[in-house]
Amino acid sequence: MNENLEWRKSTSSAPNNSCVELVVGHEVVVVRDSKAPESGELSFSHEQFAAFRSTL
Repeated sequence: MNENLEWRKSTSSAPNNSCVELVVGHEVVVVRDSKAPESGELSFSHEQFAAFRSTL
């Protein structure tokens, strides 16, 4: 992932920061654990991420 992109997390995240962060690129949305960002990332196409969000 491009290190120059800015990670975002929800303004309604839990007080202990237990949530995910995401970065939206031109072709993908990348998600990681905010408490352990070094543990890895998951990449999704915009279509895949939209399908996921529609289930929430």
